[in-house]
Amino acid sequence: WVPINPNQTSPLSYWLPDSGAYLRYGYYTSTGTTWDYFQGEPLRANANHQGIDLTLLAGDRISGTLSLPEGQAAPTGGISLEIQSNDIHSMQREYAYVTIAENESAVDYTLVQIPDAEAQWKISYIHHGLEPYIQKGFYAWNGTVWDSSKASLLDGGRTHDGINLQLLKDIPDSCPLADEVISGPILYEEDFHCSAESSITAGSPQGVVVGKGVHVLYSAPQVELKPGFSVNGGVFRAGNNLLP
Repeated sequence: WVPINPNQTSPLSYWLPDSGAYLRYGYYTSTGTTWDYFQGEPLRANANHQGIDLTLLAGDRISGTLSLPEGQAAPTGGISLEIQSNDIHSMQREYAYVTIAENESAVDYTLVQIPDAEAQWKISYIHHGLEPYIQKGFYAWNGTVWDSSKASLLDGGRTHDGINLQLLKDIPDSCPLADEVISGPILYEEDFHCSAESSITAGSPQGVVVGKGVHVLYSAPQVELKPGFSVNGGVFRAGNNLLP
């Protein structure tokens, strides 16, 4: 039994610290348990209530693997991560915590979603550790991306397996082009970002050409960079509040 606060306006609910195969929460109604908070029914105060039953709710599963790039192994103590799903319409969020164990390169995860056919889920990992990986990455059909606008969306109301993400390597802060006059193509084999205010000026009619591998990515007589720029995954980016 549980006492009822006389001022209570929230419905009776259950909450699971580790959801496993069930939704993390459910709310009481007179016709059964619901995942929708707004359909939950508060109980009248100053009265006894019997038969107030709650049932653990099954949901839609999203599962996959979180892995380190290039087959890298986790260091001593492992790497702790959060995996999230966010519905872009309702802002509904689910999450789970996993650890890539020491000397391992991957870990499986499972998220249990509300069974909402109208939902569209955006999947991401969050890394808060000191290891050299970008803090947040998003699932996309062609691989993990740092840009949330390029994330692939998963339809609600169904199960999704094989939704794999790979931690993105952090990019060193360096400014190889800052305040330089250059001519001809500049090719970079490694990604980088530069957080200093700077400019790049063309030394020939070719303009400024920045590339990674065989990609020609940017061409202009002069590029004003405030406060930074980066070459990330073959894409030259310049602008304010630039993330690595």
